[in-house]
Amino acid sequence: YLSPGHGAFMASFALGEKAVHAVRDIVNLDGARKYAEGTAVRIDVKTAADVALVVKLAAIKLKY
Repeated sequence: YLSPGHGAFMASFALGEKAVHAVRDIVNLDGARKYAEGTAVRIDVKTAADVALVVKLAAIKLKY
């Protein structure tokens, strides 16, 4: 999901167990909430580097 903000947006993912293991080295998941749909990962997107991170997470989400 994408949520608009002032000068930025938030990208949210619900990742399954395999995807969570794949992103552990990329994103800090300490304190991430777990739901029936998967583990919630939220990224505040403000820079081009943040966009690149979201693209990586989306690719991992699609893979698993």
